[in-house]
Amino acid sequence: MNYTFGCAKHLYQAAIHPRLYCGPEEIARLQRQIRSGQGQLLMQALRRKVRPLVQAVMDRDADLPRMLAHHTVRQGPYGGLILDYINDMALVGVLDEDTRTIGAVIRALRALPAAEQIGPHDTYSIGWASVGIMQHAYDLVYSRMTEADRQAFQAWVVELCILAAVKRLGAGHFLRSAGANTPMVGAISAMLSVLAIEGDSGVPNLTAAKRDLLRYFEAALYCSMGPEGYPAEDIAYGTGMVSYQARVVEALRRAGDYDAYTQCPRY
Repeated sequence: MNYTFGCAKHLYQAAIHPRLYCGPEEIARLQRQIRSGQGQLLMQALRRKVRPLVQAVMDRDADLPRMLAHHTVRQGPYGGLILDYINDMALVGVLDEDTRTIGAVIRALRALPAAEQIGPHDTYSIGWASVGIMQHAYDLVYSRMTEADRQAFQAWVVELCILAAVKRLGAGHFLRSAGANTPMVGAISAMLSVLAIEGDSGVPNLTAAKRDLLRYFEAALYCSMGPEGYPAEDIAYGTGMVSYQARVVEALRRAGDYDAYTQCPRY
């Protein structure tokens, strides 16, 4: 995989997907690498992991949004797992060119706006706490989605995952608590949402939101790790948050927007 600074810039300029963590050329290379050796073993395990999740989506119809709703109202064993691993489902579908798996991913993405409306809610929402998972799935299956499905997903992401998050982060004085996990999660999700849909047809200009989110994210990098690079919250939860931040670091570097390795040495 290629994570050099600006390597995906041409993909963003041409509105080509996927682009967040890999491009079309890398998908083709992965498809070759999963045919033998360690790649084949890893892919077999990934297929086993997502198979019951795909089936769970395909077994649902009108009640799919409720299965994917906030964790206080989820019913059954699969809703939370689908939200956690929909990007794995998308990767399997794309690498295998499996229309059934890709169809399940698109159905789940289509259900997210309705799922978000189902209460009750507490601190988190699907959009706030996605940490790049649904954004990655969208990026992978974008070319297989209808224009109507793309626009519905984009409209929800713009309203609730980006603009509402920017407003909430600003109102909550993010820069006073940038190393706290709850505001960090919102900022991570919103930043990856921008990178997932930026430049797509019908998406409004997100320059101002992206500017604010970059400021927030850089502040979070400096606040969540000490000068020696050790997570401020210590092991387990702190290192977990750093792994979420890494998703943004590498996506921003690929897009040519921010290089944490040179601009935030403690990272």
